[in-house]
Amino acid sequence: MCVASPPPEWSGPVIALFAEDGQLDPVCPPTTTEVWAAGRNPAAMCQCDDCSAENVACDVTLGWGANGFCETSSEWLTGCQPFTSDELGQFYLSVELEPAEGAACSPPEPSAAQFRTRAVACEPQGPSCEGGTCMIGRACVWQEGDVDCPGEFSDKTLLYDGVETETASCEGCDCGENSTLCDSATVSLHGEEMCSDLPVAPPGEYGGGACVPYDEGFVLIQDLAGIDVQPIASDCSSSAGTIAATATFIESKARTLCCVR
Repeated sequence: MCVASPPPEWSGPVIALFAEDGQLDPVCPPTTTEVWAAGRNPAAMCQCDDCSAENVACDVTLGWGANGFCETSSEWLTGCQPFTSDELGQFYLSVELEPAEGAACSPPEPSAAQFRTRAVACEPQGPSCEGGTCMIGRACVWQEGDVDCPGEFSDKTLLYDGVETETASCEGCDCGENSTLCDSATVSLHGEEMCSDLPVAPPGEYGGGACVPYDEGFVLIQDLAGIDVQPIASDCSSSAGTIAATATFIESKARTLCCVR
């Protein structure tokens, strides 16, 4: 069709192609030249499966003794603490853990903002015709800023050159219950109070409160000075999948696209 030249202050005519969420970005066909690409409806996404429980603090109850018994118990702190035991023989430990106050799975970081609707304006390369441009497709004109559409080009779409995230949060992700955070801990026994030496035997993983040996072949024949308890944060489960972040955006350089209905 022969499309008339655009009104004063307007550019075009162009053919506009659009893509929505889940679609590939639009590309100008071979017989046209891209003039600009823009978008609208920004979103930042949250991959809720990336909830994390790093550096979780846990309340620890530690029991210990020798030869199959954990007769002595005490509330314990996470990390290295001074420790002494009068027991000799094969050393046994029991470890019970509960999340400390405020312990929780942390929501993931939102992704960078992306336009859910993307558009590209394509300038036709067809021959001129009387009073305009010969082109195939739906004809559109455009102008910088947010303005009213002219005449027969009455179908308006407001687009933007770019977007920045002003605030964004993945607090909408369901990151699981606090009770999942402190299932087990690694425990190591040391001859130095600051636990700066190598453990006297390979560290073990403990949980559930059972009285179990600290390394099957380890027999306590020396004084201990420190014990190091490091909780192992279990994976934070989420049933929310991928959701849109709660966010506000700053969109830059508005552009009005007006097309023939």
